[in-house]
Order: sequence, then structure tokens, then C-alpha cells
Amino acid sequence: MKKLITLILILALALPALALADDPFRITKHYSLHIDTYAGDAMTAKGGKMFDFDSETYDLYLASDGSTGYLISTTCTAGLFINSGMAKVSVVDLNGQMFLLDSAGNHINIMYDENGDLWIDMGLHYYRMQLVNHVSIYKDMK
Repeated sequence: MKKLITLILILALALPALALADDPFRITKHYSLHIDTYAGDAMTAKGGKMFDFDSETYDLYLASDGSTGYLISTTCTAGLFINSGMAKVSVVDLNGQMFLLDSAGNHINIMYDENGDLWIDMGLHYYRMQLVNHVSIYKDMK
């Protein structure tokens, strides 16, 4: 009888761990922002540049746990590509204000609008990040 109870307890402890193993830690969302300062709709009405760089990209990868992310930015100026490197961030909601927070305490404000679009604070303005769809083996392969 003791062996049966021991076996039942072992199974009861093992089942939750096995259930979690079905959903591996992975990237579930990828957001991207691309600013091309020479594109017509990125210039002022008089044709001037609004930014002090030629182009810039931000890519945010959100993991399956819903709070872990990885952020990378790349700036192109005068033919030079300057990369921030991959920074691990946490998505933090503090009294309705959302942040991307790294381990050193650096943060970037973000927000979701009523349509579910993600916006990132670039200093003076928020910019909408585009959701990159995952590959469909039915539509995206030839």
C-alpha cells in the first residue's frame, strides 16, 4: 500500500511538469519598426529630414511567457551601420504605463492602442511597430 501511495504522489508531482513541457519557451511575436528618412512620407512638407540619421530599425521579439523580450536597434548614418546588440528586456506594466525594462534599469515606454497595435516611444513621439506574421507552411512556401 505504501508503494502505491508513493507512486501516486510521484505521478501527481510529475504531471504538472510534463504539462509545462508541451509549450516550450520560444518567440511568439515579432514587431518591427523601419524609419527611412529619405522616403517621401518620412520627410517634412518642405522636403527636409526629420531625423539626424539616414535610416533606423527596431526589432522586438516577445517570448511565449508574455513578459520576456529581446530588442535590437540598427542605425545607418553616412554608410555606417551601428547596432545596439541584442538586449534582453522585460515587459512591465506599472499602473497602466508599460515599459521595456533591461537588467540595468534602462527603459523605453511602449503602449498598445485600442486596435492592439504596439507603439514605442522614440523620445518626442511614439511610433507604431509592425507585427511580423509567422511563416505559414500553406501560403509562404513554394
